[in-house]
Amino acid sequence: MPAAAYQDRGRNGLALLYLAVVGSLGFGAFACLIAHEPAIRVSSYSLVNPVFAALLGLLVGDETPVPLLAIGLPLVLLGVALMLYGEAGLAQLRARLMPGKPLAENEWGASRPPRHRTFRRRR
Repeated sequence: MPAAAYQDRGRNGLALLYLAVVGSLGFGAFACLIAHEPAIRVSSYSLVNPVFAALLGLLVGDETPVPLLAIGLPLVLLGVALMLYGEAGLAQLRARLMPGKPLAENEWGASRPPRHRTFRRRR
């Protein structure tokens, strides 16, 4: 092996240790959130990670932006916002645009879908 491969051994070991520790903490936080929050809210982090990675690359890594990045990043964030808050935002928009008109009933017979419930076996 070339001598250059061994020059940064200590630095590479620290990087590996950092990834192991921070990755374990991140996975632990994810597992804790899954236990206490709805899965759709917790899983949205994976959709936002590429946005942060691209921004960090631009700010820290001195990468050059491509033209479609200015269109793509806001679209990803808009998609995540619609996924998380779309129904509530749509209901508020309807209430503002048509204040006297009640919301239409859906297939559940209510103006909004039922809350997410976890079904457990009763003993």
